[in-house]
Amino acid sequence: MKNLRLINACTSPSLNCVVHCFAVNNLLREIYILASSKIFVLSLDSNNVINCIDIDPIEDQSRLAISAEFLIESESVCIAMQDGDVLLYHCNGHQIECVGTVESGIKCMVWSPDQELALLATAENNIVIMTKEFDVITEVSTQTEEFGENKPINVGWGKKETQFHGSAGKPKIGDNIEKPPTPAAEWDDGSPMLSWRGDGQYFACNIINQVTGARQLKFWSREGILQSTSEKTDGLEGPLHWRPSGNLIASVQRKPQCYDVLFFERNGLHRSEFTLPVYDTRTRVIELMWNLDSKLLAIRLESVNDHNQLEESGIQSYVQLWFCNNSHWYCKQELSFPATEHIACMQWDTETSYRLHIATIGGKYLQYNWCWDVDYNRGHAADNLSSVAVVDRDQLLITPFSTMVVPPPMSAYHIKMGKSINQVCFGPSAICNDLAIVLADMSIAIYTYSSDIDASRNDESVKLTGAGGAGFRTSLKLPKFRGIFKLFNQDGTPINNVYQLQHLSWISPNEFLAVMWDDCDIKNYLLYLYLTEDEHRRITVRDMLELPNIALRLAVNHDTNTVIMQYVDGSVWQFSHDNGMNLTPWLLSNRMALQLPQPCQYITTAVMKDSEVVIANNERFRLYINDKEIANNCTSFCVHDAFLIFSTHSHTCRFVKLSSDWENIRTYQTNEAIPFDENVRRVERGSQIVLAVAGSTKLLFQMPRGNLEAIHPRALLLYSVRRLLDKLEFREAFLLMRKHRINSNILYDHNPKAFMDNINTFVRQIDDVNHLNLFLSDLREEDVTATMYTAELSNASLSDQSAGSKIDKICDAVRESLTSVNFDKYILCIITSYVKKTEAELEKALQLIKSLADSSASACNGSVSYQEALKYLLVLVDVNELYNVALGTYDFDIVLMVAERSQKDPKEYLPFLNNLKKMERNYSKYSIDKYLKRFEKAIVHLSRCGDEYFDELLELMEKQKLYRPALLLYPIDSNQFKTICKNYGLYLKSVDNHMEAAIMFAKGKEYELARISFMKCHNWQQAFCMAAKLKINQAEIIDMANKIASDLCEIRNYLGASVVLVEYANNISEAIVTLINGCLWNDALRLIYRHDRTDMIESHLLTALIDSYQLQSASLKNNIDQFKRYSQRLVKVRTEKQQKLQEAGDGVDDGDLYSETTSITGRSTKSSVYSRTTGRTSKSRRKVERKKYSLREGSPFEDIALMEVLSQMIKTLSVTKDNVRSLMETLIIFNHDSEAAKLQNTLNDYINLVKASLKTIWPPGGVYQHQQFGPDYNTRDIADAAIQKSNQGLAAAPDNDLDYPTQPDIAKTFLYDTKWKLEVCK
Repeated sequence: MKNLRLINACTSPSLNCVVHCFAVNNLLREIYILASSKIFVLSLDSNNVINCIDIDPIEDQSRLAISAEFLIESESVCIAMQDGDVLLYHCNGHQIECVGTVESGIKCMVWSPDQELALLATAENNIVIMTKEFDVITEVSTQTEEFGENKPINVGWGKKETQFHGSAGKPKIGDNIEKPPTPAAEWDDGSPMLSWRGDGQYFACNIINQVTGARQLKFWSREGILQSTSEKTDGLEGPLHWRPSGNLIASVQRKPQCYDVLFFERNGLHRSEFTLPVYDTRTRVIELMWNLDSKLLAIRLESVNDHNQLEESGIQSYVQLWFCNNSHWYCKQELSFPATEHIACMQWDTETSYRLHIATIGGKYLQYNWCWDVDYNRGHAADNLSSVAVVDRDQLLITPFSTMVVPPPMSAYHIKMGKSINQVCFGPSAICNDLAIVLADMSIAIYTYSSDIDASRNDESVKLTGAGGAGFRTSLKLPKFRGIFKLFNQDGTPINNVYQLQHLSWISPNEFLAVMWDDCDIKNYLLYLYLTEDEHRRITVRDMLELPNIALRLAVNHDTNTVIMQYVDGSVWQFSHDNGMNLTPWLLSNRMALQLPQPCQYITTAVMKDSEVVIANNERFRLYINDKEIANNCTSFCVHDAFLIFSTHSHTCRFVKLSSDWENIRTYQTNEAIPFDENVRRVERGSQIVLAVAGSTKLLFQMPRGNLEAIHPRALLLYSVRRLLDKLEFREAFLLMRKHRINSNILYDHNPKAFMDNINTFVRQIDDVNHLNLFLSDLREEDVTATMYTAELSNASLSDQSAGSKIDKICDAVRESLTSVNFDKYILCIITSYVKKTEAELEKALQLIKSLADSSASACNGSVSYQEALKYLLVLVDVNELYNVALGTYDFDIVLMVAERSQKDPKEYLPFLNNLKKMERNYSKYSIDKYLKRFEKAIVHLSRCGDEYFDELLELMEKQKLYRPALLLYPIDSNQFKTICKNYGLYLKSVDNHMEAAIMFAKGKEYELARISFMKCHNWQQAFCMAAKLKINQAEIIDMANKIASDLCEIRNYLGASVVLVEYANNISEAIVTLINGCLWNDALRLIYRHDRTDMIESHLLTALIDSYQLQSASLKNNIDQFKRYSQRLVKVRTEKQQKLQEAGDGVDDGDLYSETTSITGRSTKSSVYSRTTGRTSKSRRKVERKKYSLREGSPFEDIALMEVLSQMIKTLSVTKDNVRSLMETLIIFNHDSEAAKLQNTLNDYINLVKASLKTIWPPGGVYQHQQFGPDYNTRDIADAAIQKSNQGLAAAPDNDLDYPTQPDIAKTFLYDTKWKLEVCK
């Protein structure tokens, strides 16, 4: 679908001498033209001759140069002379050296692609193979009758004589007589042609067999060994060239009725061909030549009046560029040269694939540069057909992709011009479908589109092909021929240099822009052309502007009327014609002129976030927005209404929103991972973008083999859907989503408020019952703009902020709208809205169906009958579930209606229903609820049946644990309520919930049971309240108090135990002892002095005080020793692991290293995690976790276990501080000041040790710092770590995935609080 676009062409002044050959030096950018025994050195920068060297002082016609090759290594030009001399021209010294002579003369000389070997075809029909030092390796004869080493072996299978041919296939007289091959044409000079394969391993030779006089191909290896010979081919001519990719060898064959280009394989077999559009015998192919990337075949033809008339004045030259795609050969360009300037020689550039060098017989040098480009309507007008035009010599193949996709080489229609087409452009926005076709004779054909379909049918130059036309009527609009317009200069003289017109652009209905090279001034000009439609039909140059540099591309944005020009140096200029023709630099936001980092063959403009930017792509796959590179692997791009779309070498298509700020656009790397969003799409390997259809979601790709693929990417689809929803065009949006399987929840999620406010519009537009049902059925609670289509999240202000279920809200709103719009029509949709709710309202749906059955009008007004509604409901809901719901309505008519359409046996459900009808109404409902296992409703109905059913209610309540609902069924003062409370309490007691059991016993007046339960849950206050209600005697109270005090001491509630002993047991001594045992010194002293028991100070308190001091001191010292030991061990363990990590980065081979570092990093695959946890209970998993972090030296997670222990020791410091403070105060009271001071100092040392160790235990920079190497890291992890190291000077790995114990919050406050200290102890 691409055409060759001439991006620039330049010429040099004529040398006015006969040119024989030339060589190209890309290092010095020089051309060496051999003409009239001289070497002219032409500079490609100035296009002028900079030097001239004589080959011979006296011009001799026998000493003609037949070939020239620039040798890169020696920086010299090797020249082969017809008389046999091989010359070497040294470019630096400007000296000519004769390095050898072939006495018989030289017919042809070619160098291998690596310039290591040279081939010489001599006049004695030999081929001489030489090294680059011109030493002869071997000499072989071309006139051998051998086939070669690769001669096919005939094993005798499938002989023609042994096959059955029938009567029609019997051999006739003369069939077995072998016909002699046709000799070469009379005008064939018999010169051999040599050509190397691209890798230099083989070469081919086209020679005339001296025995038969016919031409044939022979193939030799690099060593000069004959490999194969071509099959006999009548009419084979001399041109020959081996495709650089190596699979085909091109030659030509003249047949009586056609002229073919043949393709041979290396084994000599004819593989394929195509026919040249040449119909007379006066035209012949002079030369075939493949370009560097093997895609273009240049064919040089010459036309003479008579084959015997070979005077140069009568020769006309043509160069055709042929391209094969999808097994069809296209003629993409044709360059014609008059007889006075016919071509002397040509060659493709050895570095730039699409650069062609030509020298004419009169001494003029021409250089052409092409690039591939797609010619299509680039505007975004509403009537844009998105037509693509493909050039095929004199035919223009056109397909409007907005209406159809026709795969090449076919097309919707074609325009037959009768002359070769070199360029095509489409009109501006107002006439975007019109065509301007540049023909080979410099004329421009204009075709316009007519609104009358039949009017264009009379144009004979336009013919339907892939769009119909063979007896079928088509609605496709075809262009109408407007006329052929000639180009004229400002002075009225015609412009005849057709091959020099470049970049024709249609900027307004009657105005064009083009670039042309003036070979007289050796300059580039920008032409402003104006179309005059009169009897002369002219396109006249109204104005022209001299360009300071060679133009590379001219681009027009018809949407913004912007015209830009890019020079070969990468600078971008903007064209204006307000006060004459002007080119001003394209300015960036910083007012700097735009200079692209590299020249780009593909360039356009687009509006991004209210500013117009330049988008460019070059042959090195760099994609730029202004001067910012956003991708380094872009193979093609196009601009859609809202996206910049580009394909990549990683076989993806990416979409960049034009609403983005170009300065903040991210860069897409080559090896970047593919995100799962709508802005990236996988495509077939090697596919390139053809175009994005304007105003549509269609994106066209062309595969490497040539076929087309039309896709509808998610990005374009969602953009179209959002745009339609913003315009409240719900039907178009829904049909688009339905066609392309986009979740319909976006109808609501895109803008919930707009959807709810226009719910009636939505219903009326959708209209179709099936479509509404599909929408309701597809509802889900999630916001799809935040989960499925996240690349362009809806505005936060538009999202649904209200509480409640999204599905319920939509179902209720749609049902209300359906009811108001047309209830009878949308009955099925209303049923769907009931069923789809989060808690399906099937009962309401059944009631609706029952109302239809009861209504007599429903059958006569065309609405849905109740049978159809019920049948539809049975599709949505399982029949058994629906039967149960119908039974739960207690309406037997509905039950029968559903049961009749189910698979249930009437013998089963009819007796059951009849039995239910006989029961009392409430008991019938109870039986139904119990059958449906709706036990809460069942006990409600059972409670209404009377007291005689209370036992049955209790049985159901206890069986189904329905205590709480049962409590609501009876008054608080009723016996039933008390019984339920007692049963509830017994149940709670059985599950060891004594507190709530006691409360239930108290509510049910079961005080003794309540007292026992309160005692078991240690609620001694309520226990004594229950004892008071029971009026228990004093002795039992004392026993109860002693029992409660003993239980409280077991749970270390010494204060509560002392209160019970004092107030209820009246045992002061035991209360004081209890407080002393609990180290509650102040409370113990309070009781001692209140009850005058000072004797217990000496007997109990002081002894316990000294014991507590000794125990606390020993405990603190032990904790300090443990903390130091654990801290030191932690540092050692970390040092060892850090050393192993560094050794891993240095490449040390340690068999246990990876297993240990894997444990350190904690990385593991999901499968390994699942395999370890499969089949384990929570208890066993906790046990495994405890074993995992062991303090045993050398265990994998010893460091984590040490951190956990140290963290726990820090957390217990708070409690220790309070105990020590209380102990210190009491010690001072009893004159043990020194002991108190020692205790304070010991605790202070402990706290200081912890404070000093915090940074060691929890380093600020992370636990481990290491390079990420090992089996659990990929190359991306290693690369990221290296980048981080270069940026920060340190390879800081993340702390890893393990749950390291964090620093306790208490360490940030308590450790720095000194209020616990006593001043008297300092």
